[in-house]
Amino acid sequence: MTTTRVGHDVDGAVRLAALVAGTATADLPAATLETARTDLLDTLGCAIGGANAMGVPQARALVLEWGGAPVASVWGSGRRTAPPDAAFANAMSGHALDYDDQHPGICHTGVSVVPAALAAAETYGVTDLREVLAAIVLGTEVADRISVAALDGPGVTGWLLTPLCGYFGAAATAARLAGLDAARTGHALGFAYVQASGNGQSTLDGALAKRMQPAFAARGGVFGAALAGRGLTAPVNALEGTRGYFHVYHRDRYDPHRLHDGLGDSWLIDSATYKPYPCCAWTHASLECAVELRDLGVAAADVVSVDVGVNAQAYASAGTPLPRRYTRAPRWTRSSASRTRSPRRS
Repeated sequence: MTTTRVGHDVDGAVRLAALVAGTATADLPAATLETARTDLLDTLGCAIGGANAMGVPQARALVLEWGGAPVASVWGSGRRTAPPDAAFANAMSGHALDYDDQHPGICHTGVSVVPAALAAAETYGVTDLREVLAAIVLGTEVADRISVAALDGPGVTGWLLTPLCGYFGAAATAARLAGLDAARTGHALGFAYVQASGNGQSTLDGALAKRMQPAFAARGGVFGAALAGRGLTAPVNALEGTRGYFHVYHRDRYDPHRLHDGLGDSWLIDSATYKPYPCCAWTHASLECAVELRDLGVAAADVVSVDVGVNAQAYASAGTPLPRRYTRAPRWTRSSASRTRSPRRS
């Protein structure tokens, strides 16, 4: 499906920037702000749990060793550093256990948006929690709109939507907390685009870089918003331009109506869910089956083999055994189902 901006006369990035800058906090539903609070707390909890996960202490130590203006908190360290670097360290710990939130469009949005929000709030002196929650709602809307508009998932394209869209969400969040107007917020989104990256090869190789990709997004978003705030410019037709995001990354396979229609009528953060198990969500159905079998008294010695049927996207994302060097937290369908030991979190 090749698309053009049918019925839309401006780039989606311009419209999203106007939404971020122009939405009054008072106009956001109380229930939606409460959902943002839940997402914030979930991200913080995941980050606490992942603070000592493989690779996280080393990356955090490097960030603190190199230093910077002591502005934003590095969670769990009692220290502060430059805001982009704090967002990076915090997002990495939040993503390390594969326990972070789930949003429409195969996107774990909170792990980039929340660290960007808290780093930006400290940077710009925002102490009103409602304003921070509003920024999370709006940044999430940006990331999730871009994510759900894509017609092909990571199993087809090779791009991971969590970091790709996370750059835009983090930039929008930071721009909101910086008090940028719509024009400068548009440039912040443009800076997100010129940095945007994130692919699935780290996952297939069992590399620790997988847990760092949303962290790069958080850092890039905070930095991009700061650049826009200083008057630097970036592409404003960042999403639907001739060489914009949807053409370059998705070969024009996207639905412009999912990107444009109904902006501000409802909020995609209200569709967020939270993982019962610390592993890829594609494995959770098989995990539930394993738990039920265990609870029925079926012992491992009674099982000769198990066939798990999944869709193509699930198989591409979680159907290949992960190299043992990766992490103690299981990701793949076969290893997750075979290693189930503890009950799901409620």
